[in-house]
Amino acid sequence: MRPGARRSGKVISPRLAPVLAALLVVSAAASARGQSSLTAPCLATDLRVRSFFQGATSSLLGGVSVRNTAQLPCSLGGRPKVRVVRSDGRAISLRTDPGSLPSDWKRVVVLRPGRQATAAMQWWNYCGVRFRGVFRFALKLTTGTHISAGVRGSPTCITPHKRSSLSVSYFRRVPQ
Repeated sequence: MRPGARRSGKVISPRLAPVLAALLVVSAAASARGQSSLTAPCLATDLRVRSFFQGATSSLLGGVSVRNTAQLPCSLGGRPKVRVVRSDGRAISLRTDPGSLPSDWKRVVVLRPGRQATAAMQWWNYCGVRFRGVFRFALKLTTGTHISAGVRGSPTCITPHKRSSLSVSYFRRVPQ
């Protein structure tokens, strides 16, 4: 029997072994980042993005929703990184923390066509300048895609010497 051959009659070339090993490493790394190794990342052009926030005991509570407008499923990845940007283009000083959600919300990694997912957020303590009261939530998905959504208003200034904080959840499918 030749090296690399199996009794089933199928032959695996010894030259393919390094390629297969590399594919397994890439797949494992993608899974660790919350990506699907078989699904292309969502592009900004694939997603309809909107924000929704309301006042909640001196904070803003809500999130950013995305809907896949493409014809194929795409990967959102894991928990997005978020910056809050004032209307003059300057990012505010912000501490971000992992957010939690109700247990009946299901985490979404791959977003099917026409489906929607939401990253829930709560923003606390903004004591900075409020240029026309408009802010932009700039999200960087773990897949590398950048998206953003605007919000009018900001949370109450509770502690002037402390920076703002923002809790951010994974993308989740909200039960209907």
